[in-house]
Amino acid sequence: MSITRINERTLLAMPITNETVSTVLPAVCETVAENNIYDVIIDFSNVELLTSSNVSNLILLRQTLKEAGNRLILSSVSLPTKCIFTVTGLNDYFTFVKDRTEALNSLQFDNCN
Repeated sequence: MSITRINERTLLAMPITNETVSTVLPAVCETVAENNIYDVIIDFSNVELLTSSNVSNLILLRQTLKEAGNRLILSSVSLPTKCIFTVTGLNDYFTFVKDRTEALNSLQFDNCN
C-alpha cells in the first residue's frame, strides 16, 4: 500500500487491491483529516469488489474533502466495481476517470480555473 504525495495539493493512493482496500481507505481518511489541503486520487485498477464498509469510508472521505474544498477522484474503476456505485445510487456522487493521467489532468485543469 502506498499513499504518495504527488505535489503540494494532491495525494495518490495506489496500488489498491481487494486485500488492501480496507486498510488504505482509513489511512487516506486519517491523512486528510490531519491535513485538509489535499485532493485525493485513488487508483482502483486492481479492485474488483467493494464491501459496504469500503463504500462508507469512501463517502466519509468525499465528505471530508468536499468540506475542505478538495476533491476525491476514483480512477481505473472496473465495471463490476462501478456497478456497485450504480446499484447504490452513488455513481453521480463520486468522480470517476479512466486512469491516473486523466485524474491528474482534471485536477490541473480545475486548479487553473
